Amino acid sequence: SSVGPPHWEWVAENCDAQGWSYSADFPDAFEWHPRPSATTFVRRRQWRPCRVSLEQQALTYMNSPQAARGPEPVAVHSVLSGLQEEMHRYFDALEAEGRGGAAVDAVVKFLHQHHVFVPSQHPVVSRGALDKAEFADRCCSILLRQPAFDAIFNEFGGDGDTMPYERLLEFLTHVQQESQPEEVAGLFHPGKAAAPVTRMQFGAYLTHPSINGWFDVEHNRVCQPMNQPLPNYWLASSHNTYLLGDQLKSWSSADAYRRALRAGCRCVELDCWDGPRGRPIIKHGFTLTHSILVEDAVRAIRECAFAASPYPVVLSLEVHCSLEQQATLAELFEGGFGGLLYVPPEEFRAAAFTPHDLLYKIVLKGFKARPATLGGSQ
Repeated sequence: SSVGPPHWEWVAENCDAQGWSYSADFPDAFEWHPRPSATTFVRRRQWRPCRVSLEQQALTYMNSPQAARGPEPVAVHSVLSGLQEEMHRYFDALEAEGRGGAAVDAVVKFLHQHHVFVPSQHPVVSRGALDKAEFADRCCSILLRQPAFDAIFNEFGGDGDTMPYERLLEFLTHVQQESQPEEVAGLFHPGKAAAPVTRMQFGAYLTHPSINGWFDVEHNRVCQPMNQPLPNYWLASSHNTYLLGDQLKSWSSADAYRRALRAGCRCVELDCWDGPRGRPIIKHGFTLTHSILVEDAVRAIRECAFAASPYPVVLSLEVHCSLEQQATLAELFEGGFGGLLYVPPEEFRAAAFTPHDLLYKIVLKGFKARPATLGGSQ
């Protein structure tokens, strides 16, 4: 079942700790089509409005360990293990589809999912059947053994398969400018002292966002005052959020909004056009891309707006609709978002338009038409 918005909670009656109740415990008034037998195992979740106000929930979040604590250190070996497990699941899925013995096409497709594009003639990609271990090894070799990585590894570790611990410390101190190189080196082999590092581990270290990210990990938590006017901040934004591929002929989906918001995006785009039967649509105009209904996007945004953060979500509107469907848009936003929708007061004050004041609010951003364009048949 879909997860409710953040101001809802699990119902407490006739269910377990996670909100599930089983068919044997359903009330008699519950409708079945058809009625299940006594041996049928069916379960459901229920939702009800939370009695805690949004302001109280926001205050609870600001004082929680989640807001005050940065990410925990991640061991390099666990990064490799997680990547290999993902490859094994992919391989098992191929076998379940009757395509066991993944060959060159499977390796290439898996790499494409990780935004690594290699030709089928790549020297590491061999033709013929591969078992699970060979498949994972080939994928790891391409993902984690880039030529640039090997050049750095060879400079400090020579042409062998491992880099000595002392040379790793030298790299971390002089190249990476790590203030505590021993602590970082300990992530390669937790519990082992002065162990050498393999090429795979070195590649996993260089590409991991929390271990060797391009930004300060302290910025993964609230580390700045959030009481400045909203235009004073950089927002994690998404362009043409609804598209699943290129901007000329790809598909669109409301799930793209769910994915962007769950990833932490705070500003998403809605390009609104007149749709059939008076229902506005979202599409990339004057292209061959497919469209989705605005109402489906509204539903997806409401579900996931605050899944990653309690701070406001800005909807960047590009409205190409007629006046009639603009009115429909307003009804969809008001009805779909309800109390989550930010409505500016009569006397708007920029000083009150801050991330802190807009916790759990959805803000609409767009251009206001000139009065002259609203007259006549325009």
